[in-house]
Amino acid sequence: MVDYGKYKYQQAKLQKNNKSRTVKLKEIKLRIGTDTNDYNVKMARTESFLDHGHKVRFQLRFRGRENAHQELGYDVFNKVIADMKTMAQVDQAPRLAQQRVKKFTAHLDKDFDSEDSAFDAEDDE
Repeated sequence: MVDYGKYKYQQAKLQKNNKSRTVKLKEIKLRIGTDTNDYNVKMARTESFLDHGHKVRFQLRFRGRENAHQELGYDVFNKVIADMKTMAQVDQAPRLAQQRVKKFTAHLDKDFDSEDSAFDAEDDE
């Protein structure tokens, strides 16, 4: 005879351990004038998010006269892409939406080619 309570407990324990992890979308907000130390802190947080398997969305917001210098925003994103080349893969190129530039990244796979993350063509727009 099998102890039914013990059997149910073991099944519940197995089911709890086998749960698939949910991937959350984390957002990092930057500005053109984000200072070096603040940038480094945000990159460290990004690395911890990616280590936990989450996706990260970068958002760069323009305010006022910053809209006239959107190329500076793309420069910031190119710096982010260069700094995260070993950590993450860029899912979407930086794109302008209203007064914001957005970009998505995901955790780096082993078979990732570093040539895919070059988005220098976006600077010309």
